Amino acid sequence: MQDLTVRHWAPSDHAPLDFTDRIPILACHLEALQRRGPHADIWWRFGAHQWQTLADALARTEYRARVQARLDAEEQAAHEAREKRLEATRCPGCNRRSDEIPRGRPSDGTELCGDCQTKTWREAQEKKQQAVRDAHARRWPCYTCKGPLGGRPGSDMERTTEAPPDALECPSCDAARVGRLPIILPMPTAREMRRARKEKPDDPWWEMRLRHAREHPGRPRG
Repeated sequence: MQDLTVRHWAPSDHAPLDFTDRIPILACHLEALQRRGPHADIWWRFGAHQWQTLADALARTEYRARVQARLDAEEQAAHEAREKRLEATRCPGCNRRSDEIPRGRPSDGTELCGDCQTKTWREAQEKKQQAVRDAHARRWPCYTCKGPLGGRPGSDMERTTEAPPDALECPSCDAARVGRLPIILPMPTAREMRRARKEKPDDPWWEMRLRHAREHPGRPRG
């Protein structure tokens, strides 16, 4: 009887708690009805798993509790599975999950997220640039403006690689010299040469002056 009437009392599979247009069908044993009365838990509502009172059977109390428990368990299982998937996407760098990164490419749990990759790249570029600045600091300053040979730090014209061995000017001064003769440093005087044999000259361009004296003995001095 229960199986033959299922389309009348069972809710839809897609809405297991929606009993709209459904008819509750109850049954009981006549002997139990006579012995215990209509208010005892003698009623079996089609689709239930236990005997109930008439009020509970009509209200589908047992069914609703059982189905709700199943739905809650399924929702909890789905939540835990979702959390497990998200936990697996934690970035090795910033430890953020994919749902914690509002913009950019999230991590898959094995590689850095887009933000960390950008940060790592920038740090590497800054480290490389600092090495170039340190190399220029060990050399002479710009002969024209007396600033860093590599250019003002952070400027658009700052050198990203070390200047050539014969460079005398920063990029800005070098650009302004287009169309003009190259700089030829003053030739050391005899007095400066004698003094250089005794102590290190305080002229930062001393080695370049010696080099220009050898390479350009007859050229006008800048």
